[in-house]
Order: sequence, then C-alpha cells, then structure tokens
Amino acid sequence: MNIRDAMKLPSFASAEIVAGTDQLDRTVTSAMVLEAVDIESWAKRGQLLITSYFALQSLDETELEAFFQKIDDIGISGIIFKTDRLVRRIPLSMVELCERHDIPLLSVSKEVRYEELLMDIFGNLLESNLTLLNHFYDVHQQVMELASTQPTIYQILASLKHAISAEVTFFDRATPSKTSTANAPSDFASWKLARLESERYQSFTHYRAILEYEDGHRKIASVVEVPDRESDRYYLVVHADPNDLDRTDAITAESFANLLQIELLKQSALAHERFTQHNNTTLDLLLNRYPSHDEIDSALKNLEIDRFPLYQVALIAIRMAHSEDDHRKPDVLEAIRRSMRTRYAHFAYFVGNDRIVLLNNYEDESGQFKKGTVRSLLAALREDDSLPEFTHIAAISESSDRYSIGNVNKEVLDIYQIFGGSAPRNRCVSYSDLGCLRAFLNVEDFEELRSSIDPRILKLHDENVEQFATLVALCENNLHYQETAQQLFLHPKTVRYRVNQIEAVYDVDVHDPDDFLQILLAGRIMTLAENVG
Repeated sequence: MNIRDAMKLPSFASAEIVAGTDQLDRTVTSAMVLEAVDIESWAKRGQLLITSYFALQSLDETELEAFFQKIDDIGISGIIFKTDRLVRRIPLSMVELCERHDIPLLSVSKEVRYEELLMDIFGNLLESNLTLLNHFYDVHQQVMELASTQPTIYQILASLKHAISAEVTFFDRATPSKTSTANAPSDFASWKLARLESERYQSFTHYRAILEYEDGHRKIASVVEVPDRESDRYYLVVHADPNDLDRTDAITAESFANLLQIELLKQSALAHERFTQHNNTTLDLLLNRYPSHDEIDSALKNLEIDRFPLYQVALIAIRMAHSEDDHRKPDVLEAIRRSMRTRYAHFAYFVGNDRIVLLNNYEDESGQFKKGTVRSLLAALREDDSLPEFTHIAAISESSDRYSIGNVNKEVLDIYQIFGGSAPRNRCVSYSDLGCLRAFLNVEDFEELRSSIDPRILKLHDENVEQFATLVALCENNLHYQETAQQLFLHPKTVRYRVNQIEAVYDVDVHDPDDFLQILLAGRIMTLAENVG
C-alpha cells in the first residue's frame, strides 16, 4: 500500500494533500501516533506518523528542523496532521519543512479519531499481506511442479510469461547471451540499471532498467538479479515498467528467478564435472599414461580432437604482477583459452594452478600454433583493462602424430625449464628456438653445469641473487633499462644503480660481448636448475 492507496480508505475521506503531492507513491508499511520526538528510538522506514502537533509545539526552529531531518533519514512515509481545538491550522513552518524534505503531508478533520485511522491502515496492510502470502504459496506450488519436470531455461521463461502476461528475457551478461520469449524486446544493445528499494517478501535485488536499442529508441523494463556464487552475471528481464507491475507480479518474477538460480546451479555442477573429466583426460594424454593405442584413440574421441592427423602442444604459464591479484589467475587463464579459441578451433586443454596447456589437433600448417599469432593474442590480453596485470611464458612444441603426444609435451616442459624462471618475461618460444640449449637438458649433474658458468657471474649469483636477476633481465632486454625496470617493477635508476654496483664489485661489463653472452648463459643454467631442482 502507498499513500495514494491509503487516501481511498474510509477514515481518509476528509483528507487533503498539503505538501509532497509528487510523493504519494511512497510505500506505507505501518502507522504510529506521534507522542514524543525521539523517533530515532522507535520509528521505522515506511511508517505514517499521525500527529495533532502536540508533541512538536515546544520545539524551536532549530529543533524542528533537526526533527524533520531525522524523519527524512529514517524514511518516514508521510505525516497525517489531525486538527483539534488547540491547533486548528497546520503551522506554515511544518508545511515548508515537509516541502523541503519531500515528505507528504495530509490534513484530516478533527472529527476523525486516531483509532479509525490506525484500524483502516493496519487492516488494509494485514489484508494486503495475507493476499501476498497466499499468492506466494500458489506461485511456489506452481514453481515446484514446474521444477519436477526438469525444465529448460526457455520453458521457465514461457511459464513466467504466462503468469504475468509480459515478455521476459534471461540475460547472461558475461557471454553475453539472451534467452527470450520474444526476439524484438530482447534485442537491446545496452542498459542502465537503477536499483529499487527492497520491499517485504523480496530477497533478490530488483532494478528499473532503461533498455537502449541499436536504432536509438529506449524502453523501460523491470529486472531481477539472479544470484550466482561467482559473479553478478545473470539477470531476469521483465519487459514492463516496474510501475505497471503490482507486488504479486514482483513476487511471481522472484519465484521464477529462484527456479532459474537452481537450474544454473545444476548446470554449473554438470559443467564442473565435465571440465574435471576433460582436464584429467587431457593431462593423461600429455603425460602418456594410456598404455595402448585403442585407449589413446578413445580419449581423443571423447575430447573431440580426433579428426586430423597432426598434434601440437602449447604451454602458457602466467605470473600476476601484483600478489593481491593471485585470486584472478583463473580469470586470466580462461581469457587466454577464449582468445586462443578465436583462432584455433580444435584443441583440448588442461588447466593447472598458473598455466594452461593446449593440445591442438590440425590438418595442415594453417591450423598450427604459430609464435606470431600466439604472441599477438597474448599481447592483446595484456592490454585488456578488465584483466589484472600479468606476465607470461608461452612454449610451443613441434608437430607429432597421435601416439607421440607425450613427446611433444616434453618439448614444452623443456622450454619452460630453460625460459620459465620465477618471472616470465612475456616470451613466446618454440622448441626449435632452443638450439644448442637442448644440450643442457640431458645433463644430470647440475654441479657440472654450474662449473661451466663464468666464476665472476657465479659468485654474483651466490652472493646476491637479486642483483644477478637484474643483470640477466637487462641482457635479455638487450640492455634496455626502461623495459627491464617495467619487467622487474623497479625504477630505471634502480636498475642502473645495481648494474653499476655489479660492474664495480664483480668486474662484469654488460657492454662486453663475451660478458653479455656469459650472463645470458648463466641465466639459462640457473633457470634450468631452479625448475628441475
């Protein structure tokens, strides 16, 4: 019930609107006779206050202003002023304060008793609440019957449309995709949402939406957010102005939104189960765990990557630029998967803690993972403002047949061992790029490898790992101080200071070609030792 509805009650027959004529749609939840000004102790949002001004007559101008500010802050629905023999006219100061604070002010004659006003208001509220509860029960029964049939999302929407006589759309903002009972209303290009006040018996968030279409026209809609445990991505759009929907329509929409939520949870559980199965199957193929060709054939068929003769592996490992963004790793890996899918159609994938490994199935060179393409896709993702800042190493194998997938997976692991390190530098490396570095992979005694490092650089590593890492990064960036500083999240002056210290203490000159090569070689050996050891 709102104030406009209350004015239709018998005890309001003599009521006149004195102030706040444009605020009569305010919701009324209860009523109270104003007997004391400490309303912060007992008043509630949505209440109608009934007064004869007796409790306010002792307040001075400042105190009266403070009282009305408290009324505004609490969210009082309106004020009913009952004239009597003491106060026959509403004080002008009270009218001005109501206008200033947008508070509806009604005047009723002195013949109307307080009991009549309260009985009419609470009687109507009780009847209204009983109607809502009965409606909720009926809709709940209808929704439960529908749920027992295991409906699709469209079937849920069709039932809701029948119940409230309005077209409806289910909107997945992340994809984005829409399922609707009618194409035209759902074809909006963008929207603006304004959150509505929560009413009794509502547990979901409701919005008034302005839907904007490609041709420039706009429509008003009512929107219910369908809660999701991961994000605010799902919405139920009722193509009707919220002002044209009554409270029973809102309850109906929310009940069906709850059914949509249950359906989404079921789909999420099934999707997670499928993901786990595919993830494990892909990992078993990569690690060559299937003992027979028949089992390999079956696994490839289940993953739907058995159409073409050639296979290739790409490993993309990431590192977040800021540790507080570590929880966003899954978002970045998912963005990488989607981006790769825009260029390569036939691959399965394994997702680990900080990496995604793609198993590509292709027919000829046009479907092969290429460094330039992968590098461009990853560069575009690094520029995406919706993703946290990250660095990466991408390793790409040679080609193989279906029964040698384990071998090409070893190739990308070898690349990662040499180039991965603790701070990948947005590098994209193919197995053929390893060249003579492959010889390091067959060495079992890393002390023997350490002994091949220039003694000056080995001493630097053992005494100051941080300065060693700075020196290696500078050489990997071809002595570009700015790029090195960005990679290490340092100021360029800090990089230059460290290099000058190294040159002074260890007699290593980065501009000397021999020293430059020795630094890069030491970096590779230490990275290999770190990843294997």
